[in-house]
Amino acid sequence: MVNSGFFAIRRAYASTSRLLSPIALRALQRIVRVAVDYDLQTKCAKNAQTWFRENWPADKDTILLNFTAHYSAEFNKCVILVEYHYNSRLAAPGGESWTNDMNLCDVYENSKYAQFDENHYTYWKPKYSTGDEVISCTVSRKQCKTGEEFNNLVSQYMTD
Repeated sequence: MVNSGFFAIRRAYASTSRLLSPIALRALQRIVRVAVDYDLQTKCAKNAQTWFRENWPADKDTILLNFTAHYSAEFNKCVILVEYHYNSRLAAPGGESWTNDMNLCDVYENSKYAQFDENHYTYWKPKYSTGDEVISCTVSRKQCKTGEEFNNLVSQYMTD
């Protein structure tokens, strides 16, 4: 919801824009843009939290379930990056495994832009060893190979 300060700035802009110098007009335009961006970020954060609660319930295998939301002015989208770690029970006897599942979604369109899945294994028998295996890595239909590459590709949606 837009606050009353935003409307006051907008009224001041509309009534004085013809009377201001070009420098003052640009400054006022920046203030209006900042107010609008702040309002869109706030709305995105609130809606992302609701979307997250409705779409990502934790269960007994959940290790970590978290999200980061961002309103991208460049793409005019409210996106959410969900990171979900869970016990996957894929390891053979004498070991444990967990999976890291990351998804980038549009909150309002409920569409997925990116997905990363990686299994992690730890074995204690017959000797201690660890291993990782990327299962899927896609950002906007572009294939990637590592978590680092995924994060680099996703960052275009998460920063302005």
